[in-house]
Amino acid sequence: MKQRSSPTTTRRTLQWFWYFTKPNKWFMIGGLLLAVIGVIVQDVIPPLIVSHAFTSIQQLYGNGGLHSFWQLDHFAWLYIGFIAAAFVVWRTQVVLTWVFEVRGIQRIMEYVFDHLQHQSSSFHANRFGGALVSNANKFVGGYERFMDELTWSITTGIVMLFGSVIALATVSWQYAVVLFVGSVTYLLIMGRRTLRGMRYDRALADAESDRTAKLADTITNVSTVRSFAGEDTENKLFHQETERNKRIYWQLLRFVAINEMVSQFGTSLITIGAFVGGLIVVTVFNAPLGALFLSVNYTMSVSRRLWESNRVVSNINRSLGDAATMTEIL
Repeated sequence: MKQRSSPTTTRRTLQWFWYFTKPNKWFMIGGLLLAVIGVIVQDVIPPLIVSHAFTSIQQLYGNGGLHSFWQLDHFAWLYIGFIAAAFVVWRTQVVLTWVFEVRGIQRIMEYVFDHLQHQSSSFHANRFGGALVSNANKFVGGYERFMDELTWSITTGIVMLFGSVIALATVSWQYAVVLFVGSVTYLLIMGRRTLRGMRYDRALADAESDRTAKLADTITNVSTVRSFAGEDTENKLFHQETERNKRIYWQLLRFVAINEMVSQFGTSLITIGAFVGGLIVVTVFNAPLGALFLSVNYTMSVSRRLWESNRVVSNINRSLGDAATMTEIL
């Protein structure tokens, strides 16, 4: 199965991504920092507030002193305050991210346009115009997906994992260590498995590019095709391209199905362990009721991020594969 994206090509692609982003790096840095803050104020701190509220309720009931909402209203105001802050942070973060991505895409298209129109006649004679257009669009799409995953999946996932572990350590450091080790183990196992699927992502990007190029060039030169009565020949050639795409899609589907099954099994074990572990911490070690809530809440959040990590790695592989051909041209 043909692969166009070597480690050297991948490194060059990343260098090109940074080259097109660098003029707007402060918008990118601002977006990443606000993503970190957004996760903390929306996903890390509010569960801590709820946990302390549950613990206070437990203590007040134990002392027979819970008589009205106003004994706990400060928790409500804190919770509302952080959720409101998260709303402002995320709206600002989205704007900053859109700014650097839109400007980066504009810079890419202008650079590619200038680069291609200054190539020699022999360069264009040996390449289909449709393929060049398709590869340019794939480069742009790969850049946008890569930056989206970096900002909204990788950064937020790392912050959620470490934030959850640190917050849980305030209740039970043993449980926090188990969650961290379990998460890292899961990522190592699934990361290795997902990287094996890179050949399918890159082969599919290659096949789709060739299919689009064949379609574009045949339609562009349809008069020439008809003048030589070449419709049947072109239909057969295009059918070969669609069959090639279908074959690779099925190979990718089988790999993804097995990978998702392994992933769900792993995250299910982590989730079950969180609930059982939380019950043990509360009943055996006399931890407050809030500890059970935190263990389940944070572990569910981390498990969701772990589940999404397979999609993230796959999308990044696909982005780099899509951009590989244009990288070689540039």
